Amino acid sequence: MNRIKDLAFLEKDDNGKDIIEMVVRDDSNFLSPYSGKNPDISSDVSDFLDSSIKGVLPSEEIKIVIKSNVIDDSEKEIDKQAIKNHYDLARINIERRLITNGGISLIMFLVGLFVIGLLIFLDQMNVQKIWTTIVEIAGWVFIWEAVDKFFIERKSLKLEKIYALKMINAEIIYDKLDQ
Repeated sequence: MNRIKDLAFLEKDDNGKDIIEMVVRDDSNFLSPYSGKNPDISSDVSDFLDSSIKGVLPSEEIKIVIKSNVIDDSEKEIDKQAIKNHYDLARINIERRLITNGGISLIMFLVGLFVIGLLIFLDQMNVQKIWTTIVEIAGWVFIWEAVDKFFIERKSLKLEKIYALKMINAEIIYDKLDQ
């Protein structure tokens, strides 16, 4: 059996989706007070969902069950849309960060190559060893930072995007709250 799946604490529905259960006793703070025509969830709701999704494996699908006796039918659709809007905005932000990450990685790599080229030139000019060592270190630092950004930071950004997409595509249902 898969050790990671054995450690999962979320309940699964009949279709194998991980269930995130949310209890709403007072819906006055469900939506952000700053959202306009496109509803958005409050930071408290966002924090709860972001924390809850940490128990979900990247390969699993999500079902959000909102248990409440105070959310009426007209609010349900608005709340669903608010959750999807919030995570769609997060996805857009992550995609921008991925583009920026790629550009910065490329620039740092090119600067690193330029600095290593400068090192070769300085070596041929018989510049003092201390200066060539400093230039060599600078060149490798730029190249390492490019590699770090592109291969390590990018992986975590892609994982964030996967989870944002999971929340966008999550099945959201409502259930009565047992008193």
